[in-house]
Amino acid sequence: MRDPNRIPIMIARLQAVWEQLPDMRLGQLISNVITDPFYIEDEELLTNIERYMKKVAGVMNPHGRNDAAPK
Repeated sequence: MRDPNRIPIMIARLQAVWEQLPDMRLGQLISNVITDPFYIEDEELLTNIERYMKKVAGVMNPHGRNDAAPK
């Protein structure tokens, strides 16, 4: 059985990046982080989310909005 303690960690990371991109729909965010959600392991997904957070942080404008996010 998978460790249920991973769930709040994954949700918190996803929430943190989504809050940086409030104009982005959840489906857009997920598709920017991974290409195939069915077979990816949670640890790899977490790594991808954190990598995406760092990438997004580099393009945030002073108003906390991402200039690269779709309108």
